[in-house]
Amino acid sequence: MKEIISYKVKNKIDFTPIGNTHFSEFIGNYFNRFFENRVLSDFAKTKIFGEAETALREPHDDDTIVGMWSGEFWGKLEISACRVYEYTKDASLLEFVKESAYRVLSYARPDGYINSYKDSANFFAPNPDETVKIMGWRCDWNWNIWCRKYTLWGLVECAVLTGDEKILNGAHKLASQLIHELHEKNVRIGDTGTANFSGVPSGSIIKPMLILYRYTGDRELLDFCVEIAEDWDRDDGKRPNIIRNALEKKPVHEWYPKSHLWAKAYETMSCLDGLLELYRVTGTEKYFEAVKNMYELLRQNESNVMGSVGFNDIFAHAAAWENAISEPCDVIHWMRVCTELFTLTGDTKYLDSTEKAFYNAFMASISDDGTWGARGVRSSGRHFMAEGQSGCKLNHCCVDNIPRGFLNFTSSAVMTDNKHFYVTEFCPFEYKNEFKGIRIICSDGYLETGHATLQIETVSSLALCLRIPACAGKKATLTAGKSGIGLKAGEFCELNIEAGHTQINMDFDFHASVTDFSEPVEVDSYPKHDFRIDRWIWENTTERGMPLDSMMNKPCSFVTYGPLVLARSKKLGTPEKAMFFFDSIHGKNVAVTVKPMPRENANVLCRFDVTLSENGNQNRIDMCDYGTAADNFDNIDPKFFNLYL
Repeated sequence: MKEIISYKVKNKIDFTPIGNTHFSEFIGNYFNRFFENRVLSDFAKTKIFGEAETALREPHDDDTIVGMWSGEFWGKLEISACRVYEYTKDASLLEFVKESAYRVLSYARPDGYINSYKDSANFFAPNPDETVKIMGWRCDWNWNIWCRKYTLWGLVECAVLTGDEKILNGAHKLASQLIHELHEKNVRIGDTGTANFSGVPSGSIIKPMLILYRYTGDRELLDFCVEIAEDWDRDDGKRPNIIRNALEKKPVHEWYPKSHLWAKAYETMSCLDGLLELYRVTGTEKYFEAVKNMYELLRQNESNVMGSVGFNDIFAHAAAWENAISEPCDVIHWMRVCTELFTLTGDTKYLDSTEKAFYNAFMASISDDGTWGARGVRSSGRHFMAEGQSGCKLNHCCVDNIPRGFLNFTSSAVMTDNKHFYVTEFCPFEYKNEFKGIRIICSDGYLETGHATLQIETVSSLALCLRIPACAGKKATLTAGKSGIGLKAGEFCELNIEAGHTQINMDFDFHASVTDFSEPVEVDSYPKHDFRIDRWIWENTTERGMPLDSMMNKPCSFVTYGPLVLARSKKLGTPEKAMFFFDSIHGKNVAVTVKPMPRENANVLCRFDVTLSENGNQNRIDMCDYGTAADNFDNIDPKFFNLYL
């Protein structure tokens, strides 16, 4: 199936196809287990997918006035499965995703509507005065169009992968039905969905609509996307006004009062992804400028210690809060926005953000046995394990998105333009391009020691660009043959590789550093039911609830090494007292050195011997990478790990 509509703005640097780059060693095995359990196995196909298909075959999300979201799961699973097929080339999976798409199409009304809401026009928020009688709180949920977005995207992804015109036509009919229904009823998409979120979840449908437009040429789809985007650039300032506020460089938490009620992180970043695609299609510069500004605003005001953005899926000045919690969907879409910006700009700062997010918050989101994932990853205590949602037991919004996050990252590890190949990541991988006769193998060791060896085989000369991370240090070097080259952090090193076999050794000058958390921390003085405490401890839950004393109640510091945030963990045998009842090194001008240690039986990605030095006194502690410090999600210990010192 060929694209009909070409981009007006092309990428400077492109992703390589999923499946050209395979991760190996610890990280590769980690995600292979997840794919087997959640996508490839008979259980995944019959039970996990089956549950998600049932939500579309037997709609129940509007059984009460409280709108639920079980309709999103099939689309997320289908997108992930299509990409896992590209990675594994598992023929039975390819056949399965096509069969599943056909089953979903069979649930369509004659006008093309497919969804978990029986009433297609039920896309407004319910009255909180009534929902409080059902939920116990003033709930305003409605996820009708959000669910349609994911079903649409799943169908489009499958159609493009398989070249199946019937699936594409079914997706087209579903999209057209929504556009016509909204226009016939004179409904602004910003007025649909959960009221507090100001139509942002619904507006994120831009991305799959534009993919569909490029394969159908239907101008109505593009016009609809432009209509949504232009409603985010209003003179009257009506919420959310994403483009106007971003162009004015306002921190998101200052756009409107009480940002913790309306500034939904995951859905907002989904809209940013859509705006970048709309920029490629239309060439309208303000869409691009708005997203670039948003990156800076989020990096400065919403970055949390784990490398993600937001505080548990909201933008409420997360950078100011020591006790961090991040939803996996947030880090997945933060990585997506960053890598998409890199493709359009070639600026390595976006990849530095992606790398930190992947090795820390994203890695922490997956259970070590590959069967499940997190609802939120915390900076101490234990992670917030996901539970089934919207009447489902086997599906969760974050867990179903995890394969996309991983495979998007693998496709950015080696990238290309018309003249160059770019190696941007240095965890163990193998890249193959059989058409051009190129093979690149990256060794293990980058995260532990800053050393990476590239083995390159090519049938013809090759222009190779190697990303030098911002954390590379001042004495980073590269050796190819007998030549040694000094490297500059934050830039690309370009090499001309001759035909045959070449070995490149890269030594990044990683230095551990102690960072003091600068904002005041007084948990005891927070107002009762402050949103930060409520979202941290989730006291109204059962197994997921956390005691208040798992939060830090004093200014603390944390240690970074290369792209990693380090943590103490009971996986390493560290006692609880040392992790939670300690004199903080905050403000004490402590020097730190790090030495890699064997993982032994700790089941962590990296383990380090860390020495803290102050006024001639030394204190040695055992630490590991944050990402795998507490990924054993069957653990209910509320004080299992801590990244703060």
